[in-house]
Formats: sequence, structure tokens, C-alpha cells
Amino acid sequence: AAAAGAGGGTGAGGGTGTGAKWWEGADYADDEREWLKARGYTEDDPAKVMPKVVKGHRAAEQRLGRGLDTIMDRPAKDKPLAEWLAANREVLGLPAAEDGYKMDPPGDWPRDQAWDEAAETRARKIGHEHGVTPEAHKAYVGMYAGIMKQLGADADQGLKDAKAATMTELTREFGDKTPALVARSRQAFQAVAQQAGFSEEQMTMAARSLVLDVGEGKDKGAGDALVIRLFGALAGMMGEDSAVALTKGGPLTDTPAEARAQMAEFTKPDGDWAKAAAANDMATLNRLKPRFEALARRAAQ
Repeated sequence: AAAAGAGGGTGAGGGTGTGAKWWEGADYADDEREWLKARGYTEDDPAKVMPKVVKGHRAAEQRLGRGLDTIMDRPAKDKPLAEWLAANREVLGLPAAEDGYKMDPPGDWPRDQAWDEAAETRARKIGHEHGVTPEAHKAYVGMYAGIMKQLGADADQGLKDAKAATMTELTREFGDKTPALVARSRQAFQAVAQQAGFSEEQMTMAARSLVLDVGEGKDKGAGDALVIRLFGALAGMMGEDSAVALTKGGPLTDTPAEARAQMAEFTKPDGDWAKAAAANDMATLNRLKPRFEALARRAAQ
């Protein structure tokens, strides 16, 4: 009775009730019957076959080191590898979504250098589409970040070297008159920027784009000699009268002492600035503010 149950309804001797063997029934295809014969599984009594099947299956798993349900088929001949990897993400331990490839800037990334979020997002998409391992993704994104960091550092150093070379040339030509030339150049730039209606922030941005430092921060005194020459020549062309007009109330100053003297004149009790402040005349104060700020900066140097 036990044998009959194991055989799925077979009679004595392992038949199907019609004289056929259990493995000759409709439950098995021809190629499966051939497989059973090749492995000696065509015993008349299927109960004798079961131990062989169980042991063989277990031995296969032990040999492979994993369950047979985790075995993957090789990629089809004409199927792209990326598609095969995507189809087996779970088995391979690959991220299921693009967010699994997100990477923050390296710890040594320069604070003043922008991290390209758009490029990092595109890299995530590529990694996900091609079934890249997170470790490999981190490696090539890190390599690219290193290249960009070095390019930024090389550009900064190149700019510093160029500025130093041109300033050396300028100093060689003008000698001890170089500081006065630099001061007048800055003042001419500030005068023109004020005339153009630049705010303090816009003036700083323009100065940086021209490689003309306006005398703030750790690079005070630095600048590009060609730009200094340009605005120095402009200062000479402007003359005293033009300078008064451009700076809205006072000439360009060569020294901080002169700027302090002009600031005292500019803010005297009966002057326009004091009167506007007393009357809370914001229109006049806004008009005079660029001049006030220019004098204050120069006086503080």
C-alpha cells in the first residue's frame, strides 16, 4: 500500500494498473524518461527510487553551495548582459532602484568647489541600468571626482601663478609707485561700478570675474596686472572732475588718509548725507550710499 501511494496510484509491482511501469505514465515526457533511465531511477517500485532522488538532490546543493532555486541561467546568446543582470538583481545582491547607487561627495572634496549633483544623478541611472555593483560604482564615481578636484586645483594654481607673474612685471616697471597705481585702479573700478548701479555684492562678483581683487580677505593686494593697468589708465583719463561725477560727490582717493578726510566732509552735520539721514530720506540715502561705502572701504585699509 505504501508503494502504491508513493507511485501515484500504481498497482503491485509499480505498474499503472494497465501493465505499464510508473515512469512510463503520462506524467513524464520522453526526455524525462530517458533522464530517469540514465540515472538508474527506473525501479519497478518508486519507493526504492525516492532515497536516490533525495540524496542526489542534496548532494547537488552541497556541491554548489546553494539551493537549486538560486541557480541562474547563463545569458542568452543575443541578450545584452545588462538585461540579464537586471533580471537577476535580487540573486546578485544589486540595488533594486537608482537610489541604491547614491554617493555623497568624498570627504576631501573642496568646500569651495560645487559638487555636480546632476552628473551624480546620471551616474546613478547608468549604474542601475547596467547592473553595476555598488562597489564598482563608488570606485568610478570616486575616480571622476578626483579628476575634477585636481582640474579645479590646477586651474586655481594656474591663475595664481599668472597673477604673480604679471604683478612681478608690473612692479618691475612701476617700482615704488605700484601701490598707488593699484589703489587708483581699484578706485576707478569702484567708480564705474557705482555709476552702473552695482550693489556691493554685484561689485564683488564683477571684481572677481575681472581678476581684480578689491582689497578684501586673505588675497588683499592681489590682482591681474593687465586689469590693473586698464583701470589705472582709466583713472588717469577721468581726471578730478570726472572722478567727482562718477563717484557721486567726491574725487578718487590715493590713500586711506585722504579717504578718511573725505568721509569726514561727506558726513558733516550740514552735509547731504546727514540731512537725508535726519529726514529719513531713503531715496537720497540710497543715491549716496555707493559713495559712502566706497569711502568707508578705502578709509579702513
